[in-house]
Amino acid sequence: MVRWRVLGVGVSVALVVETLVYILSGHLSLLGGLVGSALAGWLVDDGAGPSARYGFGVGVAWGVVLVPVAVYLTLATGSVALVPYDPLVPELGLAALFTAVGLGVTVPNALVGGLVGMLRARLSRHLE
Repeated sequence: MVRWRVLGVGVSVALVVETLVYILSGHLSLLGGLVGSALAGWLVDDGAGPSARYGFGVGVAWGVVLVPVAVYLTLATGSVALVPYDPLVPELGLAALFTAVGLGVTVPNALVGGLVGMLRARLSRHLE
């Protein structure tokens, strides 16, 4: 069963962190999604597999919000708004860029969620 609260908390944290990053730097990054995925992985507490799934879920949900906003800001300002993709935009074609952004928004989030889930499981076993 899906724990909607875990996904909601992860996406909410991603929104807050990414808003702070944008206010401070004027660019969007992947940091908000990673922090939200880490929190979701920590909250699930069912081991690495479910934590990775929830990290991936936060990455996908956050990517649905982040990518259109980044495209809009890129078109509105004339400069690439999503930080790690600055050098890739002029070099890649549309399909390759779409793939790079899609994988970049989701795969690291699943890894972070899984790693944090493993860390929590290890810490809880160690503290018992």
